[in-house]
Amino acid sequence: LNVGRKLDAESWALRAVTLDPSASPQYALGQILYRNEKLPSALAAFEQAASLDTNNAEYAFTLALIRAES
Repeated sequence: LNVGRKLDAESWALRAVTLDPSASPQYALGQILYRNEKLPSALAAFEQAASLDTNNAEYAFTLALIRAES
């Protein structure tokens, strides 16, 4: 993606989290932030997603990968 599209995706994901602060939008935000190379913010979003849905193995796995990378 080009820079403009990355920022658009991030902006939309932030809006989604504001409108629906559940785990799924948080996880999507984390993915976008990670792709935008904003690792600390991505980690925070993945942590929030995992804490909101403690039974989701994908969220826990992704969080573990990001923690290992940081």
